[in-house]
Amino acid sequence: MKGIKNFIDFILVQGDDEIRVKTYPREYPDLRMLIKDYLKRDDFGQCTGMGRCATCMVTISPNASHVLTQNVRLSNPRLTKDTGRVVKLSCQVIINDELANKSISILPGRVV
Repeated sequence: MKGIKNFIDFILVQGDDEIRVKTYPREYPDLRMLIKDYLKRDDFGQCTGMGRCATCMVTISPNASHVLTQNVRLSNPRLTKDTGRVVKLSCQVIINDELANKSISILPGRVV
C-alpha cells in the first residue's frame, strides 16, 4: 500500500468483535470480498456476489445510506427500526470514501 494517499478507515462489527479496517479504493471489488478476506467466513456470500442468497447482509451506520452500488438488486433496502441503519447486500457496496469512519455490522444468517 506504499504510495497510496486516500486510505479508507472503517470498523467491521461481527457480534461483539470490532475490527478496524484500513483499505483504499479498488483494493477490493466490493465490500463482500473485503469481509471474506478479513473474516475468513465460508458461510458469507454463498452466491459469490450474484445478489441472490442474502448471506452477505450488512448494516451501515447512519449517514452512509447514500453509499450506492454498481448494480442495485434490492428494490427497497430496508431500514432497521431501532437505529435507522440501512440494510444492504455487501456484494453491492462499492468501497469508496463514503465508507470512511462508518461502522458496518454483519448480520447473522439470511435476512429476507
